[in-house]
Amino acid sequence: MKKILYIGVLALLYNSTIAQEHLTASNAFKNHEAYYNLEKAFAEKESVYHLNLRQQNLTRLDQRIGTLKHLQFVNCMKNDIDSLPESMGDLKELQIITLKQNKISYLPERFGEMKAIRELSLEKNQLSALPESFGQLKKMTSLDLSVNKLEVLPTSFSNLKSLINLDLDNNQLSVFPESITKCKKLETLDLSNNKFSIIPASTSKLKKLNRLSLNNCSIEQLELNFSKLKHLKTLDLTSNNLIELPSNIGELENLEILMLSFNQLKSLPESISQLKKLTTLTLLGNNWTEEEKTKIQSLLPNVDIRF
Repeated sequence: MKKILYIGVLALLYNSTIAQEHLTASNAFKNHEAYYNLEKAFAEKESVYHLNLRQQNLTRLDQRIGTLKHLQFVNCMKNDIDSLPESMGDLKELQIITLKQNKISYLPERFGEMKAIRELSLEKNQLSALPESFGQLKKMTSLDLSVNKLEVLPTSFSNLKSLINLDLDNNQLSVFPESITKCKKLETLDLSNNKFSIIPASTSKLKKLNRLSLNNCSIEQLELNFSKLKHLKTLDLTSNNLIELPSNIGELENLEILMLSFNQLKSLPESISQLKKLTTLTLLGNNWTEEEKTKIQSLLPNVDIRF
């Protein structure tokens, strides 16, 4: 018995040590000097963990960036960079990279070789496609691709099993990307300002969703099985073409905020009264009669309703 207990204690100590080492490695860049000059960084390669090139009027990244083997954090936001070097694939320890507000129109095929990436921001660029290698970024938990020109996602996108936060707002997706439904750890998903009209039933596989934003997508039909979205707290369907809501809307038992303004709704299903945790309901810009408004208010007497 003592032997079993001793082995158990050793196992706990071992796991604690490994976890601590991982934590130390993950935060190493926070304990090192931030480099603001590329030439200085190239001269001191072994010391470079944190590179901040924010707002330096850069039009490209030097191919030599791939030689910064210990690099874990890069900030290149607010430049004029239009492409990235293939050598970025050599940055095996890079975990956080911010490239938003540039002019990047494509990513190198080797981009997916940066397999340690956990957070990636490419907001406000000119991307129309992603390389198939993108699906190799399996440790990534947060991805911002908003305000680009993406029309489709690569099939490999379904391999991003660690994703928790995904922002695809303001792209040119004409069909709801089925590959997203394989990312089952997703908690926040923003697909607002795209061009698809149907939300498929497969979206219900995202059972951990906490927030789902589908604002201004020309949606005419919801095929969601709401009973599976037990964790959903915020649902934004503002500015679509909905004529009615599914009767199972009442099965969103943890929903707190429901935004339905600027659709073509004339009534709501009575099951709406089952939303016991609902606090806010926005209904502006629809086709309500005074009678229907009164009915909705009677079904949801404790909810802040905005007609």
